[in-house]
Amino acid sequence: MNAPIKRTALVALAVVAIFVALGGPSRAGVGQIQRDQIQVGIQINVTPAPLGYVPPDASREDSRPSIVARFTLRAHGSAASFDSGVLSGSSVLVAQQTQSAVKVEAEVSPNPNATLLFSNNPGVILTGTAGTTITQSCAYTVTVHTTQTNWTLKDGLSGNPSSSSTSFPGSGIVRNNYLSTPQPTASPFTVFPAAWQNVATNNGIKTYCVDLAVSVPVTTPGGTYTTNAVYTVFW
Repeated sequence: MNAPIKRTALVALAVVAIFVALGGPSRAGVGQIQRDQIQVGIQINVTPAPLGYVPPDASREDSRPSIVARFTLRAHGSAASFDSGVLSGSSVLVAQQTQSAVKVEAEVSPNPNATLLFSNNPGVILTGTAGTTITQSCAYTVTVHTTQTNWTLKDGLSGNPSSSSTSFPGSGIVRNNYLSTPQPTASPFTVFPAAWQNVATNNGIKTYCVDLAVSVPVTTPGGTYTTNAVYTVFW
């Protein structure tokens, strides 16, 4: 084999090696392929943040207390939206429209083997106020039911929690996965299309409890926000 051909062959082999090492979206590691996938719905009912108190400014001529109203008004078409205003000596009522759930963004594979990977709860509902953190211990469980001796479980969100008109970052949803005792630290979900994260590499039948903590930004309008936690098992 002459030198140019040999160099070309070496480059091709290097590309293949890198692809195998990184793996595609459905691979957990070298030699493992996706076996099953499920989703658990997460619904967050948000109450808008109350009007906030602003301390009087001594440098101002008028040092009466002010009220900060944080709200978002959206109109059809190309009309601009605005987020906040400062009101002095008056109050404002902002009507909040009930918002419906939206279709998730990631496509979840069918579950032909319902006994291989399953949850005790198809969906959870959390309720709280914008600007606070909503928590729920063992909101649901995820069970890997197999005799395999080396499997990997991964998770991620199908998309950012969304209402019919807006959303907030899915990184604000933190989960703690554990068998019996909560982990010392929790970590946020990754959001599709980012790569799923490792929950565990284990063997045999295992059930994981999932604690949830949802931090809702203070500027989030009231409404119903939905997403899905997606779980995939590989071996």
